[in-house]
Amino acid sequence: MIKKLPSQYIKLEYIKSNGTQWINTEVNLFSSAEHRILIDFIPTELYNYNTIWGSSYDADTFEGWIYSTGQLASRYNGVRYGADNQVNINNNHYVLDLIRSNGKLTKYVNNNKIGNDNTSTTKIVSSNLYLFLSGNDYGKYKLYSCKIYKDNLLVRDYLPAKRKSDNEIGLYDLVYDVFYTNQGTGSFIAGPEIPQEEITEKQASINWSESMSQKFEYYEVDPNTWKDKKLINYVKSSSINRDSGTDTLGSASIDIDNLLGECYIRIYLIATQNNITEKIPLGIFLVQTPSSSFDGKVRTISMDAYTPLLELKEKKTPLGYSLLKNDNILEEAYMIIRNNCRAPVVKATSDKLLQSNFVANTSDNWLTFVRDLLGQAKYELALDEEGKILFAPKQTIDELQPVYTYSDDNSSILYPEVSMKHDIYGIPNVVEVVCSTVTGVYVATARNTDANSPTSIQARGREIIYRDTSPNLPGYPTKEQIDEYAENLLKELNSVEYQISYTHGYCPVRIGDCVRLNYKKAELVDIKAKVISQSIKCGSGCSVTETAIFTKNLWK
Repeated sequence: MIKKLPSQYIKLEYIKSNGTQWINTEVNLFSSAEHRILIDFIPTELYNYNTIWGSSYDADTFEGWIYSTGQLASRYNGVRYGADNQVNINNNHYVLDLIRSNGKLTKYVNNNKIGNDNTSTTKIVSSNLYLFLSGNDYGKYKLYSCKIYKDNLLVRDYLPAKRKSDNEIGLYDLVYDVFYTNQGTGSFIAGPEIPQEEITEKQASINWSESMSQKFEYYEVDPNTWKDKKLINYVKSSSINRDSGTDTLGSASIDIDNLLGECYIRIYLIATQNNITEKIPLGIFLVQTPSSSFDGKVRTISMDAYTPLLELKEKKTPLGYSLLKNDNILEEAYMIIRNNCRAPVVKATSDKLLQSNFVANTSDNWLTFVRDLLGQAKYELALDEEGKILFAPKQTIDELQPVYTYSDDNSSILYPEVSMKHDIYGIPNVVEVVCSTVTGVYVATARNTDANSPTSIQARGREIIYRDTSPNLPGYPTKEQIDEYAENLLKELNSVEYQISYTHGYCPVRIGDCVRLNYKKAELVDIKAKVISQSIKCGSGCSVTETAIFTKNLWK
């Protein structure tokens, strides 16, 4: 399916920087074996270093730029790679395609390979990728599109756009539906607008932080077409639980007046505001286990209901079932789900192949098998509100962009009760790395002796050791590379996960989404958190109790 800009945005032919604007993509390529940067641009000026993109502030860089002689160059860890290519300031398009794959660095300009492949180093910069900026060097060019791939996954697909509400100019990411704005000074210059279809009132959006009327509708679903079959008008109440920690990712409880056999039920929120009505699906659930009660006046039937993933959980894999080495992981997962579950499954593409035969355990069902299979490609199962099964790439919080902000400014949607907990038990302050090479066995030790760190040796009064005997280091690493690996691993492990729970009125946020917390009353300022569970009460106010996690670095 081809994704388009939402109605709140206007598509632009390009955005242009005059040398003080830049964008943080929030894509970090640290430890990524495969990546690719694909940019369509027109340079508008030659000066010292006209930066196309960059990813570091020191000598260990991964960047591309045009310098004053008009040469289009690129650098990886301080070393130029590929040949330079002459560009002209004459309104010509240049498509720069930089690829790191299978330990090789390759550069293409306008589909022409420039220079020979270079062998990439094992040291990879760990800062985010920036557009129009590297260090203190800015870019002056027109950006028409940009795609970023990480480990063969498309993680950013940028289109130039303008937000209608405030005329803010930036880049809209079609992968995660997030608008990226200028992080520098001044404003981007907007290129010509590209005509869109007329927006009707019907297509206008609800403002979730303002008052509205709400009601709920329930429909029996045809499992063959996945469409609503008939309205169920005798539902008394319901609640929905979405939880990334459960195998089926959620459940529901539905109370009705009359007995209903096993069937799928779709729940809608009907919201009306300023003569605009939206019908928002909240989920689809398979009703299976009814129980009833009678209070002397009214009979109530309570039904437990489950997500469509239950159908995969109910079926065992055949004994000895296996997939073969070099089978495509996502294609095999797609076929398994399509053949063993009635819910629609959205096909995703990836060239990740099995590195060895993948054999089912005797205790496996199709759900556990597919979940483990997708893990081989760094994917996981997800569900949308229509009940479709999705394949979602696994990403860290740093790689995600917030889809919604809870702040003092929209306190009408965020209730005051907020709780937070964290645990530093088990976080090491010493890392030992043991690496066997052709020249012998190396041991590297890194220690957290930072007096300002709450997990340091001094602060805790003892050493807590983590030992890695199988470091992920390609080739034949040197002692210096192993020492650096130990230091980076200690920094990575010295972070604590905070779990925060809060309640808000319904807004379009679901599990797996990233939200920003700017709620100063609870001392939460500019916190990016990932939603891991939600409990939705389908009643007055449609309150959502939400749990999210975020990490905090406890050292340096």
